[in-house]
Amino acid sequence: MYNYKTIKDYYLFKQQSCITLILLLTSITLTHTQTLNWNTFLQLPEGTEIAVGVFENGEIATHGFILEEGRLKKKANGDKLFEIGSITKVFTGIATLQTLKKEDIAISQVVSQFLPSSANKISNQLTFQNLLTHTSGLPKMPKNFYWSALRSPGDPFLHYEENNMLRFLYKFKAGGKEQFQYSNLGMGLLGHLCSQIQDASLASIMKKEIFEPLQMEATSMGISEHQFYQVVNPLSSNQYPKNTWRFSEATKGAGNVYSNIQDMCRLLEFILSDGRTNMNLHATILEMEEEQINISDAEGMGLAMRIHKNHSKIMYHGGISYGFKSLMAYNRKQAKGIVILCNAKGLSRKENEILKSICFSYLEEE
Repeated sequence: MYNYKTIKDYYLFKQQSCITLILLLTSITLTHTQTLNWNTFLQLPEGTEIAVGVFENGEIATHGFILEEGRLKKKANGDKLFEIGSITKVFTGIATLQTLKKEDIAISQVVSQFLPSSANKISNQLTFQNLLTHTSGLPKMPKNFYWSALRSPGDPFLHYEENNMLRFLYKFKAGGKEQFQYSNLGMGLLGHLCSQIQDASLASIMKKEIFEPLQMEATSMGISEHQFYQVVNPLSSNQYPKNTWRFSEATKGAGNVYSNIQDMCRLLEFILSDGRTNMNLHATILEMEEEQINISDAEGMGLAMRIHKNHSKIMYHGGISYGFKSLMAYNRKQAKGIVILCNAKGLSRKENEILKSICFSYLEEE
């Protein structure tokens, strides 16, 4: 049996809890993020750690949370590394276009001359533009990829090497009509070609062409041992961050970049700026935004960039790996962008649909 004092104390506690929650919500719904639907984050799996960055009105704001007991609890993770999955393809696209410009190679150029002669037979119809727009006819992953996946299920891309890729390409017949077909293999090949042309690793090209100019100091292709403790996931028994993937040189272009929310916001800020700090790089990004393929009334494809078409044009790319989900999107007309990084586990697309819903509703013009 409760006495009056106990009940009064209980209701005082409830009142203080409500005030605390209101203060928390007030602190994360800043003026320039009022239209962000925070409740939608609650649909992510319990225990998910989330980093959110927004750019609007010329300002960056970052927020860190962990989803526990059905609530978003603040967590400082602005400097933590996340595997960004297929957002890597945006960087692969930038690195490739910068490389082609330097070497005076048109995107309409067939790729055969940059591959061993044994592969010329299959690639004489494939162009850089095909690879950049996922219109090469190449599958998401080739049939012989599954041997690599079976060899190390926890690292399915690790053992798919150049010789495996070339063996598949030798037998591949390019289709006649250009149709959109999302291909990790195609982007892996694109990164490999970029590396061949410059005679340098894709990691070093990205660092020189993108990460250093934009001061994305924490961002890298793959992670070194001294970065392991910066990854948001804990270390496993082999002292490697849990639920992360390693990639071979032939597949890195499809999804091997790690970054934090601070660096990704620097990228957004540069994309939505006037580009004066690096006019060449900015021109490349503007080129990537031009629609190349109409996928549907709602979707288009630029050069290594996806386009969401509804009431406004939203450029975006998402990323899905076993231990991470991510999405970057922006509306150039409104000079407004958002990045969400999280460590939701599994290969379901459900989490990325949640991230899309949050980002598109935030960026959509009323």
